[in-house]
Amino acid sequence: MVDILHQVLAFAVIASIFLAMQFRRNAPTDLLFVGGLIVFTVSGILTPEQTWKSFSHEAVIAIAGLLVISAALRSSGALDYVGRTLLGTVRTETRALGRLATVLVTGSAFLLNTALVAMMMPVVIAWCRTRQIAPSRLLLPVSYLTILGGTCTLVGTSTNFVVDGALRNLNSELSSVVMPDGGFDESRATGSAQSILDRYGRQWLQQHLATNLRP
Repeated sequence: MVDILHQVLAFAVIASIFLAMQFRRNAPTDLLFVGGLIVFTVSGILTPEQTWKSFSHEAVIAIAGLLVISAALRSSGALDYVGRTLLGTVRTETRALGRLATVLVTGSAFLLNTALVAMMMPVVIAWCRTRQIAPSRLLLPVSYLTILGGTCTLVGTSTNFVVDGALRNLNSELSSVVMPDGGFDESRATGSAQSILDRYGRQWLQQHLATNLRP
């Protein structure tokens, strides 16, 4: 009976946080999650030891470190300079997408996706407005390319850190097989293949549809 109550309470807390994030856009996200963690601890869903242990987890520390590095690069203006140089002389959408694919897939393999997307958004929007192109035609690929690039390495996205940490806790021998040497082998091959498909598949699909739909 207690387990069922814990499950219902956990679902209610998670749903409440999600709804607050959707309908209260100015609500502080960090406070929402800390409040949910407090409810979990007080209700007995998590023990105090489990609560404190989560803050010292390797994945959390690694993600915090990457956030600091990404923020430093953005504050220094290095990423902004790269973004302006990237699309400065490009005239066509296809060439812009090609340059973005090369830089974003490579960069997101070693930096957090959020920092790269935040850096590239104003650059892409400004470029699209000067060329009278809908920004969504490049903003969506920017998002997808950073996600795909993040799958190339273990440090590419915070999700990989969390999954790797959970896997190592469950079975250290299995995790060493799935994610050897920091995840720069199998995940790189998979992510690279996905990135190639995303880069050239979109261009082929546009040409194919234009040919078939032409009267």
